[in-house]
Amino acid sequence: MMDKQGRAITVKLLADVAPVTQAKLATLHVLPYTMLGSLLVALMFSYIYSRFVTRPIRKMAAVTTTMQRLEKDAHYPVNSSDEIGVLGRNINELYQNLWQTIRSLEHENKRITQLEKEKIAFLRAASHELKTPLAALRIILENMQLNIGEYKNRDQYLAESVAQVDRLAAMVNDVLRSGSVAEQALRQEKRLRIDKLIAEVVDDYTLLAKTRGMTFMVNTEPTTIRANRDMMRHVISNLVSNAVRHGDAGSVIAITCDQHELAIENACTPLTKQQLQHVFDPFYRSNSDKKQHADSSGIGLYTVKMLLDAKGLDYDFTPHGRGMRFIVKL
Repeated sequence: MMDKQGRAITVKLLADVAPVTQAKLATLHVLPYTMLGSLLVALMFSYIYSRFVTRPIRKMAAVTTTMQRLEKDAHYPVNSSDEIGVLGRNINELYQNLWQTIRSLEHENKRITQLEKEKIAFLRAASHELKTPLAALRIILENMQLNIGEYKNRDQYLAESVAQVDRLAAMVNDVLRSGSVAEQALRQEKRLRIDKLIAEVVDDYTLLAKTRGMTFMVNTEPTTIRANRDMMRHVISNLVSNAVRHGDAGSVIAITCDQHELAIENACTPLTKQQLQHVFDPFYRSNSDKKQHADSSGIGLYTVKMLLDAKGLDYDFTPHGRGMRFIVKL
């Protein structure tokens, strides 16, 4: 800088650096504590935040552990609409579907196991029933061969032997037919009209019913069910056949059907409690039935039971008034 006379002016600034030095030293002294405090605060907030975020996840993990044990009431309470809430709802829906599937499989497994047991019992009963006429036939033929006593009359006992063979053939055919229908019971299912199926079966048995002076009284509504046609026709045919064969001569066979049930009722001597306990057993025939229907194999109602059980349809066979009534729940 220059003054008016052109002389140079020199300006000197003097400052005390002690406060700056002191501030620097103070800052360096406090800085570690400040950083430590900041770190502690950050750690505390991080811990609180992590606890807040992981709490529903830990709760979800605990619920899924109970789900692994297949506890029926296992459920994750959803209290939010965020991603964790959506995940919780999906887990609940998945577990409910899994639970229902497992229960359904258990029920199906029990049903199949029961059917297998019944099949084994049926085969044992069938082998026993077949042995009896075979043994009788063998005795007749051996006695004829040895010309023992009355068996010398071969024409008579040949005719009886043929009758035994016919009974055996009919029994074997019944066994094979019931097995074939049972095997196809749940296959090729489709929507079918039960009322039309009833009309077909009634037409088949009208002539046989007339020979016994019996008539049909049919009252049906248009009724549709999803089932195997051959299976349902076999069931209805067996029930109508029983009503015609075992009903009182000159009586009326009443058949009703709606969306809820199919009922077939016929007048006859009601079965006793003891007979009802065995009526669905394979090859079961009462003493009076053996005399009146010697050609009956006794597996009709057993086959009906097996087919209805396989389809999962409830049924009931009980005395009703002066006769019997068979009801199938549709």
